[in-house]
Amino acid sequence: MFIGGFRALESQSRAAELTGDSKRFTLTKGAANTAMQIMMKGMRFVVLYLEHPSFKVADELLGALNGYVSALSQFQNKSGKPPSEEQKEILLAILSKLPSKLAYPKEYDFKEIGEFEDSFDLFRENLEKLFVNMTRHFPKITPSFVLKKLKQVVDDASKIQPELYEAALRMFYRLYEPLSATDKMYMRKSGIIAEIMKRVVRSGVVRRSKHTLSVT
Repeated sequence: MFIGGFRALESQSRAAELTGDSKRFTLTKGAANTAMQIMMKGMRFVVLYLEHPSFKVADELLGALNGYVSALSQFQNKSGKPPSEEQKEILLAILSKLPSKLAYPKEYDFKEIGEFEDSFDLFRENLEKLFVNMTRHFPKITPSFVLKKLKQVVDDASKIQPELYEAALRMFYRLYEPLSATDKMYMRKSGIIAEIMKRVVRSGVVRRSKHTLSVT
């Protein structure tokens, strides 16, 4: 609700600015700024609830997470400014939780897909969409964070649960998709992708026959 309120006020503020209604613009802009602060406080609680081990709890929070990303992107596009440090902090907090949320639960039965497995598959699909949107809207924030995190996971492969390793690689796989042509060219020329793949091979994860990494 607080996210919807912020977006509505931002739209009204923009409309007032375009029509030259200075009084309405001042009122709605002030209200929008207040709504932004309320939204930020609410999102801190949302991030805390992401710590819950059940994916069903995170599934209930997807609406708020998507709403925040959308609202922040809208604000960024209209203001022409990058996210503030506080806004960036929330984005990074969400990103830091994604690997554990994307990881297959121990209860997941790969041999007999039932209602639980179907529910998780749908949740994971929607969570990946959130991640893709974060990458698309914030290409200066998401890729660098994910690549840094992946390097840590790969370097500690022997100590990392296979499910978390797979989730990190899955994020790496989906990372490239929404980037602009310029950002893709930068990643290719920088050698980042080649470096990551070399680390993956050296980690020996391909020899873990008991686990399948769903990354192509």
